[in-house]
Amino acid sequence: MNCKACNYSLWNLPGRACPECGLAYRPSEFAFTRGSVAFKCPHCAQGYAGTSRQGHLEPTAFHCLKCGHELAMDQMILVPAAGVAEAMTTPQSNPWERGQLLGMGPFGRWYRTARMALNSPGKLGRALWQDSGSARRAANFAMWTWMAVFALSALVFAIFTIPVSLISARSLQFHVLLKRVLSPTLASLLPMLTAAVLVAVAAHIVLLVTGSLPIRRELRRSHFAAAGRTLSVFAYASVPALALIVPFLGWPIFFISLLVIAGMMLQTAHRVSGLRAAASVLAPITLVTLVVATFTIGLPMLEAYRATFVAPAQTANSNQMMIARERTAFIVNSLDTMRLSNADNPAAEGDGAQPLHPAKLFAPGTFVINPADANGAPIGLATDNTNAPAASPSPANPSSIQNPTLDQSELIAFRIGDFVFTYPPISVAPKSKPVPQGVWVVVFCPNPDRLIDPELAGAVIVGIADSGRIATHTFPIDRWPLVLAAQNRVRAQHGLAPLPDITLLRESEPARAGPTPPPVPAHPLAPAP
Repeated sequence: MNCKACNYSLWNLPGRACPECGLAYRPSEFAFTRGSVAFKCPHCAQGYAGTSRQGHLEPTAFHCLKCGHELAMDQMILVPAAGVAEAMTTPQSNPWERGQLLGMGPFGRWYRTARMALNSPGKLGRALWQDSGSARRAANFAMWTWMAVFALSALVFAIFTIPVSLISARSLQFHVLLKRVLSPTLASLLPMLTAAVLVAVAAHIVLLVTGSLPIRRELRRSHFAAAGRTLSVFAYASVPALALIVPFLGWPIFFISLLVIAGMMLQTAHRVSGLRAAASVLAPITLVTLVVATFTIGLPMLEAYRATFVAPAQTANSNQMMIARERTAFIVNSLDTMRLSNADNPAAEGDGAQPLHPAKLFAPGTFVINPADANGAPIGLATDNTNAPAASPSPANPSSIQNPTLDQSELIAFRIGDFVFTYPPISVAPKSKPVPQGVWVVVFCPNPDRLIDPELAGAVIVGIADSGRIATHTFPIDRWPLVLAAQNRVRAQHGLAPLPDITLLRESEPARAGPTPPPVPAHPLAPAP
């Protein structure tokens, strides 16, 4: 029997105020194990045993059999009965907290507490309220539980993993087997443990939001004590984690049992209503479920509705942008494959080697995204070489491209259709001379001389092929000046000439090296700030 404010022991005291903090109390406010407390007459010290369900006297008022004085239970002096330990006087004592006083070992205390959490969670929660247990000791209980779960799960994985590994590999080293067992064990248990901790924190937040908590004024650390009690509840409610050793069905059993046990314990540990305790454990799960359902079901349905009824044109434009990305990656990959195939070509190493024009490597329709544009205007070759055809070929007549070559003198960029090639030698560069890291190979930016799709004009796609890596990156047009400036810094590191604003480059005007280009102005199609 301890003071509810400062936890001071109130046994064998004639007064009815705590000597430590002055809080008034009455013996009838406490519950005891039946027959564990002796109620002594304050006049003659005659003892009487409490025989009611609460361990109180029956009746509560009578005359002393020894001295004849009229007695009331709240006037008597209380002491533990002869041969009864103080820890045994509390009817709903926490075995993990008090079992050591009764001579129990760690396993016995854990087993009794686990059984109490599964069979009588309400009593265990009431014990948390009465005993003001330590959150640190509750965390130790949870640690014992999760260690048992980890050991049993590792054993299950080992039973299925080791025989299969030995049959397939004939012999395996111990550390390899250990890794194959521990890796899936940790991967399956850590998310569950993290989720349980987050649910505990969220449950306490819901309790604080939905009303005040009876905090018992515990040494002016009331809010910390309430938070510690909530965490203690979930620590003792972690016993169902043992179900995680069951494949596939373990995690739903664990979470459902955790929520049920924790809800019943919160009701008695904080002395709140059952509805409020249930809301505190169900609200976080409901919120997570709604968020997941929104992203997995709601957003796809909304997108399908918009695509069907609201904005079919936007869907087409999005498809055009996807085609542009795929086409950019295809061109970069093809050019890199050509470079690798010429790794053993002696002519590619010589000074007289002339890189093939990309128009010779692809069908003319490759260089435009909108087929209507390809059929409506010819695609130029942007060469200065006299061996090139005199007239620009038409996509309708691809055979008019007669092996054009490039005049590379100071050439740094040229356009074919909707694509600008910014590193021309890739078509025949030997394998020993890969593309410098981070340097663009080709850039998708719609031809300014053609009718531009608004969706395609809103972004620029760059293709990179370095160190065996093919990648494309999409940038909004309003960030283009910053992106181009960053690329020119990369080119400067590799000794390459800076690029001008290639989004405005025309097929008939390839860019050649010269003085440093002026800063890139805002693109005419960029949205106004």
